[in-house]
Amino acid sequence: MSRAGDTDLYLRQPRRPGTWLAWVAAALVLAAALGWSQHAVDSKLERQRKASQPLPKQAAAMARRAPAAPALNEAGRIQMVQQLALINRDWNGLLASLVPADADTRLLSLDIDPVSGAVRISASAATAAQANDYTVLLQQRGRLQEVRLMSLDGQPQQAVFEVSGQWAR
Repeated sequence: MSRAGDTDLYLRQPRRPGTWLAWVAAALVLAAALGWSQHAVDSKLERQRKASQPLPKQAAAMARRAPAAPALNEAGRIQMVQQLALINRDWNGLLASLVPADADTRLLSLDIDPVSGAVRISASAATAAQANDYTVLLQQRGRLQEVRLMSLDGQPQQAVFEVSGQWAR
């Protein structure tokens, strides 16, 4: 008869001999994939770095090839001064002065001729009275002179109107 203490029960399943080999192989494959991706990223960064830096010989050659700008004659100088004057006008001030005071008036289109200073605004308002108020507001703000309400189409829901003026210099 056997005693309970003498009986050795084997409860664990025996390990397969290839299991540890599969884990080692999986780890090697993972390490190889990570190494390859790191190499790919490093080589791409290196190519981008080299492409962004001009070679000294190329930079010197490009600097030598730049032709000298021809001198402007009197007509060219006058035209350049006129163009600079158009660029240097107070565009921000003009555009800020065109913003309606109330939310019911909305700008639809804006046409500005910088050479002549002509400004033409198409807008819509809830009522014809608001269209007139916007015209008066443009005149009061002082950026536009000779402000005129050119057309007014009063529909039941809204009034579509057009205002013209001369940009004050």
